[in-house]
Amino acid sequence: MRIALVVAVALIALAPAAGWANPQARCQHIQLQIAHFEAQAERADQLGSDVWEDRFKDHLADLKSQRKACPGFSDSEIAAQQMRELLKLAARGALMFFTMGMAPY
Repeated sequence: MRIALVVAVALIALAPAAGWANPQARCQHIQLQIAHFEAQAERADQLGSDVWEDRFKDHLADLKSQRKACPGFSDSEIAAQQMRELLKLAARGALMFFTMGMAPY
């Protein structure tokens, strides 16, 4: 009887951890929460509720810090993505400059 009770308590205690075993699902869940709370913060701003707006922004800051553990959202990955976009823009500009606007981009 005691063994069954210990097993039941262990299963109940470990069940939430099993739900976060998939990091991709966790990242998607965080992304959905961020989208939801950004909409709520915008709504609070429209209504002029400073208290709710501050609470939503605090919660958003916490969620965004958790999202940094997700692939594609770390500071270095974001900086690399911005650098790639800058280099693409520079390449288009150079192409237009050196071909005098005759080359399609």
